Parts: sequence; structure tokens; C-alpha cells
Amino acid sequence: MSEAWAPTLSDVGSCIPTRTANVNLPGEDRYLGTFTSDTNPNATQAQDRIDKAVEDVKAACTLISTVLQPAAKNAAMWRAAADLELAYPDRNADANYYAQLDARARYEWDLFLKAAAQQDGTTASATPIYYMPDPPWWGDRNDI
Repeated sequence: MSEAWAPTLSDVGSCIPTRTANVNLPGEDRYLGTFTSDTNPNATQAQDRIDKAVEDVKAACTLISTVLQPAAKNAAMWRAAADLELAYPDRNADANYYAQLDARARYEWDLFLKAAAQQDGTTASATPIYYMPDPPWWGDRNDI
């Protein structure tokens, strides 16, 4: 991803470490800490979800300043983690884990939107302000 603040594969892997286990070594209980070609999901699949989460964050705010970058990164990171957990379940219990990850992702999203609104009001949820020019001299007359 071209954004400097975009989460990396290891950032998202830290949110869901069990997904970074090497699937080619059954019984191995050591986590890699990042997504590779040997994890499920693999690095390409994980990067695709990260890119989509980053695009969602960028769509919500017209300008992500350096002050907003940590909040933007957290919002994208937790959203990607939740989406990966939902997209690649290993067992039924993963659906319950997704709900917890989704709650964390929504929390981080709300923090990002609040920070963006406080900084410069460029979020998609900001109230628009309309400016109208002064009416012509005859615009206020009611006898025409």
C-alpha cells in the first residue's frame, strides 16, 4: 500500500496471532507473527484485506494528517483483522471471535472519526456548511 500509515502484515498479525501459524507444520505452536505463503490466510490474501481497509479509511476522511495517522492505522489494522477472521474461519468458535474483533474494529473506527472531526472536520460524517451569495438588490422586494 502506498500510504505511509498503512498497517503491515505483521501489524495485523499481532491482532490475530493464531492466524500466523505455519500450516505446513501441524502441531507447531510457534506463531510467525506475520502472514507468509505458509499461513492461512496467506500474505497475498491478508494484504488484499489490508488494502481494502485502508481504502475505507481514506474514503472517510479527505485528508489524513500526521496527527491522524496512528488512529487511521489502528482503524485499518483492526478492520483487516476482523475481516480476515470472518473470511477464513477454521472452526465454529471463530464466529464468536469475529464478533469480538468486529467490536474492537468499530471502536477504533469511532476513535478515528472523532479525531478526524476534531482536527479539521473533513470526515464524511461532518455536517455540510452551505455558503450563499448576497441576494441582488431586488431579491428582497415583495411588491414585484
